[in-house]
Amino acid sequence: MKNKFKIGLSLPTSYLSGNYDQAGSVWCKIFGNLENCMDLLIKNGVGSIELNDLHMKPPVKQIAPAIENILINGFGLTVHIFLPNFKTNIEFPDELKELTFILKTKNLSREDIPLVLHGHEVGNFSSRKTAIERTVADLKILNHRLKEKGIMNPIGLEICRHKENGPVGVTYEEILYMIDAVKEDNVGVCWDMGHTLANIELQDWASIFPSQRFLERVIHTHIHDLDENNKTHGPFRKDNDTLIAFLKLLKDVDYQGVFNFELYPERWECSFNERKNKILDSINNIREIIERLYYF
Repeated sequence: MKNKFKIGLSLPTSYLSGNYDQAGSVWCKIFGNLENCMDLLIKNGVGSIELNDLHMKPPVKQIAPAIENILINGFGLTVHIFLPNFKTNIEFPDELKELTFILKTKNLSREDIPLVLHGHEVGNFSSRKTAIERTVADLKILNHRLKEKGIMNPIGLEICRHKENGPVGVTYEEILYMIDAVKEDNVGVCWDMGHTLANIELQDWASIFPSQRFLERVIHTHIHDLDENNKTHGPFRKDNDTLIAFLKLLKDVDYQGVFNFELYPERWECSFNERKNKILDSINNIREIIERLYYF
């Protein structure tokens, strides 16, 4: 692999900027201040940080310092954004205006900094078919308008957890259909493996593994396991053979992107020290697995 394992971790904007909201406060209680957290992450082989909540619309003024803190500490950057509904509002939301300004001025419009987003939610449209059509249309518009601004970053359409009136893109085939319809080489897949695990359990998929064509379009990952309550965004279990098989499939197509953990420790029912250990164990477990897959 080109970088040191390319292990990443999603962190909330409030923690990265030092202006804690509820999620940021949890991370602070787990790791202490940001300096301590980042030092520990580096020691455990993490090389990339994902700004994980632009789709939750944090205060705009926190975005620049959050990204700056990622960069000055030597981490690679990825960003979880959101897909505007351009039919109802032709303007970029303020969060995307700020992000595009930062990407442009700091020369961060690069192939190694993917922007990840969900498809539109079915509940906002008259049917699933319409939500899919609008997702395709708005992805085309977003990509075009980003390129007009000189932003050439790849865009990853995320495979989402199936839930009533939730985002489209809940099967391998549905994701492929939409990115094929967009017809842009820089639009690919964010393979959220935790969402995939949940969907396999819920929908009883006939085949749990994606096609070769799906794998070849993966540009980014979100990795998390199902916790003891069968909820997503739990810590990675070393004995989860399906997740390990997913990682091997990516190795077989020479995936060179980030193996990014998207963990929500605020949901976990244990002490803050136990949550810290679960996060670090997840990182160390996957590092051992990736090292074995890629080097032996």
